[in-house]
Amino acid sequence: MILINRKVNIKTPHKMLNPEFDDSIFQKDNGSNLPTAKALKNGIQKDVENANNATCHAPELDLDIATAPSIRDQVYDNLPEILLDPCSYIDKGHRRDVFLVAALPAASSQMPNVLTPHRDKYYSPDIFTQIVAAPGSGKGGASKGKQLAKVTDQYIRENAELAIQNYELKPDEEKAQTEQPQKQSLFIPANTSSRKFYDRIEANGGNGFIFESEIDTLINANSQEWGNYTDIVRKAFHHEDLSIIRKDGEFYIDSPRLSICLTGTFDQFKTMFESAENGHFSRYALFTFDAPREWRSHRPTENSRYLDQSITKNSEKLHEMFKELKLRQKPLYVRLTSEQWQRIDDTFSERMKMIERLDLSPHLHATNNRAGVIAPRIATILTVLRAAHNDMNKLRTLDSVEPSDADVDAAITLTDTFINHAFRLYHILPKSDPSDPKGERHKIFLAQLPEEFETSEAVEIGKSCDIPERTVKRWLSNDDKINRIKRGQYELA
Repeated sequence: MILINRKVNIKTPHKMLNPEFDDSIFQKDNGSNLPTAKALKNGIQKDVENANNATCHAPELDLDIATAPSIRDQVYDNLPEILLDPCSYIDKGHRRDVFLVAALPAASSQMPNVLTPHRDKYYSPDIFTQIVAAPGSGKGGASKGKQLAKVTDQYIRENAELAIQNYELKPDEEKAQTEQPQKQSLFIPANTSSRKFYDRIEANGGNGFIFESEIDTLINANSQEWGNYTDIVRKAFHHEDLSIIRKDGEFYIDSPRLSICLTGTFDQFKTMFESAENGHFSRYALFTFDAPREWRSHRPTENSRYLDQSITKNSEKLHEMFKELKLRQKPLYVRLTSEQWQRIDDTFSERMKMIERLDLSPHLHATNNRAGVIAPRIATILTVLRAAHNDMNKLRTLDSVEPSDADVDAAITLTDTFINHAFRLYHILPKSDPSDPKGERHKIFLAQLPEEFETSEAVEIGKSCDIPERTVKRWLSNDDKINRIKRGQYELA
């Protein structure tokens, strides 16, 4: 129980997230059928006219905000064994992607005492992810990712319960001199009041893992008294101190660290983020997909059984990693090299230029800016998992570890994919700015089309612009800039 009118001041051990800044720790300088925003019409004609002189192979084609691309195979080829093993039992495509996107925060939530130095502060590996897709499309695979944290959650719960039982056995005079232990858990349910949310973070020492398979759960909690804790989530992303004063107590939590994974439908997503203005939207690594419209058998397979066994085995490995890191007296620093930081800078500075060239919303700058936090966090997750697989005991004794180039490249690729998905999802928000959600290549494609044309002509033009045939045909069927004359024949609107 939180004592009434007593200030609760939770400090992370050794001020893990805000140590005195030490320069010595740095390297020295030596394809988705998503809902479309029907109102996004203003300015499109001017954009098309400007695109008339453009070539189909403009750099902007790399920024694919129309098809929400899958995670590239090269990421899976270089995953640490703890993630690679379960992923190997999942078919390629969105189901494997969903598992990985959920597994990242599940793993990061079990990495206490790990820090990565940035320009002006230190960050833990904790990451926020969110998976958005139609009902019944395969988002449920995220729950498999959550199970990678199950053993650690059970361990924390059982230890806390044992501490409570031991406290109750003490004589009253000894109880009076001892702080009463609280229930603890790694998992923090979203369906709770903000007060109980604070209580659990306080009991956990400032950390936890929020996983919810329905965004509505979080939305309903936000509608309750004390329920609006999006402010907590926004601050936790940057480890900003949490404080609240109420009649029944004053709370202060120093440098909180949360990992989050949410899944939900497009309608739930739009309800959660009415706009991108308050910065909540840009803190998530967002992923969306369009599941194939085909029957998928629910019959258990050999791979499904092996997947469950792999998750159990690797959940135990992650728990061993958690215990080794928990025993550290000082942080384990994950230090990117100067060259690795440069690759991050080069990638996302180019993305920033594309946002300007495409005249996308200024709110999307925030999403791109936070790539400078998310990419190193993912690199840290992969690095620590690889170190755990190679030699678990060293996690307790190493002062620092340097990511491999493969892990940094995978982190950049993942973050860049999440940015593509965020750009696409941004345009279904109720208060998003008017611009073309399909990106520059859509403008160029329209500019290349004659006044009247057939399906085959459009497909050929799309091919010259590196646009898949399926995407072209989808545009022909639902693009308000194209009118259907008759079967197989079209005209520009």
